[in-house]
Formats: sequence, C-alpha cells, structure tokens
Amino acid sequence: MLDFYRLDEVHLEVLDEWFKDEEVLHRLGGTLPLNNWFQYVQKSPYYWAWLVQEQGRPVGAIWMEMDINFSTSIALLTHPQLRNKGYGTKMLQTLLQRPELSQAEKIEVGIEPDNPSSLKCFKHIGFKEEGFDADGFMILTLEL
Repeated sequence: MLDFYRLDEVHLEVLDEWFKDEEVLHRLGGTLPLNNWFQYVQKSPYYWAWLVQEQGRPVGAIWMEMDINFSTSIALLTHPQLRNKGYGTKMLQTLLQRPELSQAEKIEVGIEPDNPSSLKCFKHIGFKEEGFDADGFMILTLEL
C-alpha cells in the first residue's frame, strides 16, 4: 500500500537528492529550482504535490494541477533506484483514487518519445496517445 504525503520542506530534501540523478534532471529539470516551484505549489489552490511512500520509505513523487476546465496535468517521479519495478503504475493507480481528482474530467501528460518506461506505465493504466505538442512531447490523456 502506498501513502501520499503533502509535500513539505523536509520532503524537498528528498527530491533534491533525486534531482542529482541524470535521468531525473533531464526529464524534470524544468521544475528547478525546487524552492521556487514549491512556493508556487503552496500558493496555488488547484496544485497538489505529494511524496509517495511505501512502508515509510520514499518511492516517488507526484504533482498535479487542475485547470478551470477540470483538465488535470500530472508529473510522476519514481525514486531513481526503484525504476522499472512497477512503482509508477502503483502510484498512478493510487492517485486515481484520490479525492482531489473527484472533479477532474480528464488527465493529460506530456512524455518525451524517448522515455519508453513512462510511456508504457501510463498506457498500462489506460492513457491514450493524442499526438505531439509543439515541444515534441507525446500527449497522453485519460478520460475520467
């Protein structure tokens, strides 16, 4: 069972360590600096960020933002040492049960085409390919 904890300053230290990983930095470097991003999260009523733990051990993080049309975008980060072990799928399955998604009508993610693990993870949950955005990210959506 996975537990979601609202991200706080202590959790930022965990994320900071994970962002030292080349793959994390490459995929999610636009989130940096984490302190600025975290301030934005705290001020935004429709932005949530969680550190995800299993039996008290951090396994990943998810952040999600809902727009005025009840469309939600998410980012998913698996602990670098736990990649390709099913944690991304488990985190997404747990996220879909969260009360914060009760008003959402659609979830959208943008994934680099050269990130087969993430593509496989989201497709396994039922996300459908919608094409590419202007930045070359593959857009996948899940209707709720």
